[in-house]
Amino acid sequence: MVEIDGVWSMIKGDLNQDGFIDLTDYLLLYNAVANFENKYDIDCSGFTDLTDLVILKDYLDKFITVIKP
Repeated sequence: MVEIDGVWSMIKGDLNQDGFIDLTDYLLLYNAVANFENKYDIDCSGFTDLTDLVILKDYLDKFITVIKP
């Protein structure tokens, strides 16, 4: 989870559900944006756009992974 402006939210971005936000996820999102596909909406704006790429790039830099008990 991440806190954004005092609201706790789940991190979205593991597009292929492998437990890691990595380059594979970034390429899936990049191709969706380039082809005007509305498949992955990271920022919950209602459509997939460059803003979603910026958010996912930030998550990539933080090496976010799934932590399971």
